[in-house]
Amino acid sequence: MRRAAELYKTYAREVPGGENAVVAVYDQLCQSVLVARRAIEAGELELAHRNLLASQDVLSSLAQAQAQDQSFAGGENLTSLLLYCRQELIEANLKKDTGRLGPVLTVLGTLRDAFMEASHQLHGGGDER
Repeated sequence: MRRAAELYKTYAREVPGGENAVVAVYDQLCQSVLVARRAIEAGELELAHRNLLASQDVLSSLAQAQAQDQSFAGGENLTSLLLYCRQELIEANLKKDTGRLGPVLTVLGTLRDAFMEASHQLHGGGDER
């Protein structure tokens, strides 16, 4: 958990709006991917396209910020995860393949939960292990 807290601090500096914005970014990413999935299923391809492009842009920004910050020991792994998610969104968008979105949602949800837990740890909401 200490590593997640370190990463959370890093992201809190990088993401406009500070600490609460980190979790909000992941919430918004998940929401946009869900909207895109429903839009593909409903045949609303332009809506899906817009949501997937926006999510790709956010993931690119997060990956770039993480790649530039060498202070987090697991940073390369996080960058790889973010780039994996971005690539899956590109493929989902090109092929209108909702099957690629489930794994992305799992990764993004897991990262969101880790940042939320790190926030609680840093702000006295739990014990640090």
